[in-house]
Amino acid sequence: MMHRAAAPPDYWALEEWTAQLERSVTAIERLYAPLSTPPARSTVAGLVEEFEELLLPGFFADEPGSSYRDIIARAARSLEALIISCAAVNGNDGINVMYTRNTFMDRLPALRSRIGLDVAALLEADPACRHAVDAIRASAGFHAILVHRLAHELLVLGVPLLPRMMAFEAQMRTGIDIHPAAHIGPAFVIDHGTGVVIGETTQIGDHCRLYQGVTLGARSVTRDMIPSPRHPTLEDHVTVYAGATILGGNTIIGAGSVIGAGVYITSSIAPGTVVRQASPELLQRENRATVPGQYQI
Repeated sequence: MMHRAAAPPDYWALEEWTAQLERSVTAIERLYAPLSTPPARSTVAGLVEEFEELLLPGFFADEPGSSYRDIIARAARSLEALIISCAAVNGNDGINVMYTRNTFMDRLPALRSRIGLDVAALLEADPACRHAVDAIRASAGFHAILVHRLAHELLVLGVPLLPRMMAFEAQMRTGIDIHPAAHIGPAFVIDHGTGVVIGETTQIGDHCRLYQGVTLGARSVTRDMIPSPRHPTLEDHVTVYAGATILGGNTIIGAGSVIGAGVYITSSIAPGTVVRQASPELLQRENRATVPGQYQI
């Protein structure tokens, strides 16, 4: 067997590495390179934290000596800078930055009211949440919903890139993937939440509840179908339990329905319906392996 000679400890081929990597840039990468560098992920995460402080004062640590007025001003300045940065990435200079910032800030009182309904719904739904602090500071589902509500408003106002980056930051922190274009009604609960996927054209009504591993997705689609609804609609007061998959733009889950764990649905369900899989047959046999000690549960 041949062995390559070990490089000397001080081996440093920066010029060679640079040349090789520059040559490896493909034509496609050059074609799609952004016109301006996108904002750092940490900057986007910082914006979310500033708006958490603004919307939920008292639940997050403020900078020493900061008044509520200071918190609002800091968040507005950060938002303005990120709108400018994201608009420049694809040369989108047509966005009215001041109008967009001001309109978004004007909508925050209504957004705060909707977030308050989400907190109340989670406290009612989850016995493990004994206080609002549990919901606001220790619930992955609530964090994902809060970020979605912010990102959705920015998307509606035509802000490019930033809503998607905010959704991605929430997904990395929570394991919950919500497209910022999805329409979600008030008093929404995601319990546990890991693995939840909510697609771009999903419509979710009031007082709905999802558990971990739920997919609200699309069936096989092509790019020419992008303007059409590709994801399901949940009407009001629908509960979807863990691991259920609901697909298709024509799929409507009627109001008051309950979708059981692990169910796979590609067609509409009438209002007030309980859908569940037949109970599987459980096979049991004696465990012949040596068990150390006597275990009782």
